[in-house]
Amino acid sequence: MRSSSALAARTVRQVAEFGPIVYGIMGAVFFTLVLLTGNAIGYTARERTPEWATMKTVGFSNRAMLAVVLGESVLLLALGALAEFLLAHAVVVGVNLRSGPQVPLAPVAELIRAQGLTLAVLVGLLAGALPAVRAARQSVTAGLRNLQADRDVRFARLVRAESMRRMHGTLPTLIAMVVVNSPRHPADASADS
Repeated sequence: MRSSSALAARTVRQVAEFGPIVYGIMGAVFFTLVLLTGNAIGYTARERTPEWATMKTVGFSNRAMLAVVLGESVLLLALGALAEFLLAHAVVVGVNLRSGPQVPLAPVAELIRAQGLTLAVLVGLLAGALPAVRAARQSVTAGLRNLQADRDVRFARLVRAESMRRMHGTLPTLIAMVVVNSPRHPADASADS
């Protein structure tokens, strides 16, 4: 019969063997999250160009626009980090309740939380830097021109869908509207250029 200390030592050795695998997976997850965050913030930047032009019209300076966009980016990532901390705490409590005192799981250390929050802020600054500079440098007329271009694309989509409805009836119209309004439609590429 094994003692509890031998069982704990064996468990620690088993966990230590998975360390490099866990770090590799976490690195891949982190890289993916950075890409997804940058993509989401870049998409938001393209979609909100008319809003930024309106903000500049009412008197926001270039510095204020830079601060707003960077602040939004950092806030998005900081809230995500805080949600992850809460989830990690819930997992630790759940595992400790389930496994009992044999293999207690240590809570996330304050240093790790601080590092995670710092990393979230840095990624937020990096991901929001280009959209923030773009928003700060954008002229009001260019931003409002994009608004008109968006309206023109939507109007062209509605005209095509209406012509399809007249030609083919209801079911093909629904299919045509899905195809015409899909974000990767070739008309979008020609309207942007």
